[in-house]
Amino acid sequence: MISVDHALRIVLETAQVLPVRSVPITECSGLVLGENVISSENIPSFDNSAMDGYAVRFIDVQNASRENPVTLKVVDVLPAGKVSQRHLENDETIQIMTGAPLPSGADAVVMVEQTEKKNDNEVLVFSPVQKNENCRKAGDDIKAGLVVFQKGRLIKPYDVGVLASIGKSTLQIIPKPTVAILSTGDELVGMDEILPPGKIRSSNNYALRALIGKMGIAVVDLGIAKDTLKDTEEKLRSAFSADIVLTSGGVSMGEFDYVKQALEKLNVDIKFWKVKQKPGKPLVFGSYQSKLFFGLPGNPVSTIVCFELFVVPAIKKMSNVDHYMPNRVRAISSALIPKKPGLRYFLRGVISKNDREFIVSPMDNQSSGVMSSLSYANCLIDIPEESGNIEAGQVVTAILLDAQTLNDLMSN
Repeated sequence: MISVDHALRIVLETAQVLPVRSVPITECSGLVLGENVISSENIPSFDNSAMDGYAVRFIDVQNASRENPVTLKVVDVLPAGKVSQRHLENDETIQIMTGAPLPSGADAVVMVEQTEKKNDNEVLVFSPVQKNENCRKAGDDIKAGLVVFQKGRLIKPYDVGVLASIGKSTLQIIPKPTVAILSTGDELVGMDEILPPGKIRSSNNYALRALIGKMGIAVVDLGIAKDTLKDTEEKLRSAFSADIVLTSGGVSMGEFDYVKQALEKLNVDIKFWKVKQKPGKPLVFGSYQSKLFFGLPGNPVSTIVCFELFVVPAIKKMSNVDHYMPNRVRAISSALIPKKPGLRYFLRGVISKNDREFIVSPMDNQSSGVMSSLSYANCLIDIPEESGNIEAGQVVTAILLDAQTLNDLMSN
C-alpha cells in the first residue's frame, strides 16, 4: 500500500501526452495547440473604413466646422465588398460604408454624423479629421508572418474566429484521451431495469459518464461484466481500444472479483494496488502499452473520489493541460473530526465564507456507500495520513469539487 502522493506521481509519470492530430477548427475549442500558427496574410488585407461616412483627403477638411462647413463633390458610392476605380482629387469625396476598401487618394474618413448632404452630388462636412482617422490599415489586427498562437495554447472559442480570418481551416492539436468504462458484478442491473431482490443499479457508470462528459470527452460504455473470468477478460480486451480504461468494482479481495486475474492474462503492467486513503483504498492502476488502466473501487463515493484525485490529473496530463489539482483553500473546521493516523482522509464537507475566512463543516455520514452526500457537499476535506483527530477551530485543507464554487464563495 502506497501514499496518495506516491500513487499520483506514478500515474503522472506513466501518463504520456497524446500525439498531435489534424482537427477542423470548429472542433478545437478546449484543446491544446500542437503547432505554432503563423499568418500568411495581413488582417485586414487592405486599408478600409472603420465607419460609415465619407472618404476624404484630410487636408481638404482641415478648416471644416459647423459655422463654416466644407463642401465636397461626391464622385462615387462604395459599399463593403466593392473597390472604387476613382482616385480622389482636390475637394472630392466618396461615400463609404464600414469595411469598404479605402479609395485611392483618400487618407481619412469623416463619420456620417459629421456630414449633411447638400444635394445628390455634394456633401457638407462639419468637422476636420486627422490623417488615417476612422481608417483600419492593412495588418492592423494581424501582420503576415506573425505567430498568431503559440504551440501549447489552450484554444478558446474566440480563437476560432481569428483562425477563420487567416484561412486556417484545420489545426494540429493534442486531442483529449478516449475513455472506456466497464462496470463489474452480477449484483448490478441497468438503470431502466426492474430491481430484483439483492440487486443494485449501476449508478457508478452514470456518475462517471457525467464527470467525463463534463470534461468534453466522449465515453465508450462497455456495460456490465458478469462475475466470470471469461466475460471480464473479453470486455477488458475490447476496452483497451480506448486511451484510458476505467472499471468500477471487482478490485477487492473477494472470491468473485476477477479483474486482477483478467489483467494478468492481458499482460497489463500493474503499478500499484491499494492506496493509503479513505475512501478509495482498493484502487488499482496499471498500463497496457501506452494505455492507462484504473480499477476504481465499487463503493460509489470511493469511485468518485478516486476519479477526482487520479483520473482527472491523468486526463489533463494526456491532453497537455495543467494537471495539478486547483482550487485548494485553507479553512477552519467547524467541528471535531475523529481520525486515526495511517490513512489520508478525503471527507465530504460543506465550505462557506464569512468576512474573514473559510469555514468547513464535515458531512454527518461519511460512509463510502452514501452517494447522495456528494450531491450536498461542495468540497473534500483533505486530512494528512499522519494526522490524528482534527479539533474544532483547527485549520484544514479543503479541495473544492467545482471551480465555480470558489467564485460563488468570493462573491458572497
